[in-house]
Amino acid sequence: MVCGGLLIGSGVLIVQDKHLEGHALATGTSMLMSLGMGHRYIKTGKVMPAGAVAALGTLSVAYHMKKVLAWAA
Repeated sequence: MVCGGLLIGSGVLIVQDKHLEGHALATGTSMLMSLGMGHRYIKTGKVMPAGAVAALGTLSVAYHMKKVLAWAA
């Protein structure tokens, strides 16, 4: 619930032309989600939902980090 709220907040920032801040918030949120669910996946070995969320979170980190670097330049 908290991660969802933070990701919505990042989307609001991006829509308000605060791209760097929005993508930075999304990067941090996705990183926390990936780490938490990755830990759960390692602990349980179950792909659904922990492994899938960890994988999608990792992809999200990569995308938003690329955007942060583009907007910071």
